Amino acid sequence: MDSFSALKFFGALFAIMNPISNLPIFLSTTEGASAAQRSAIALRVVIYCFVMGTAFAMMGHAALGFFGISIDDFRVAGGLVVLLIGLKMLNGSDSSAHHGTEEEKQNFPDADAVAFYPLTFPILVGPARSQR
Repeated sequence: MDSFSALKFFGALFAIMNPISNLPIFLSTTEGASAAQRSAIALRVVIYCFVMGTAFAMMGHAALGFFGISIDDFRVAGGLVVLLIGLKMLNGSDSSAHHGTEEEKQNFPDADAVAFYPLTFPILVGPARSQR
């Protein structure tokens, strides 16, 4: 892989995952956690993102094809999820995707309770545009 392709790949990953705009979500989800707990959660999120990103890159198209779902169908479904979250935000309702469910909030001290869901999936590794 030449340097231009690597720059293009990591630029696209950065744009899709958008860690800067997702930082407030991380901070609100981990509100009340100590610095050590936040570090543990962040490390788990990085590991989960790497594993899920690699798995989706290698098997994502085949998995969607197995279920008869096209990339465009997946884009529409992801857009509808974002639309519903946006409408809830306009109405002043909290979204469990951003703030976690009550059960997740009760189980908070365990880093696994919020590291995978909602932080890794669907916020960082979720429906995104295909780069094909």
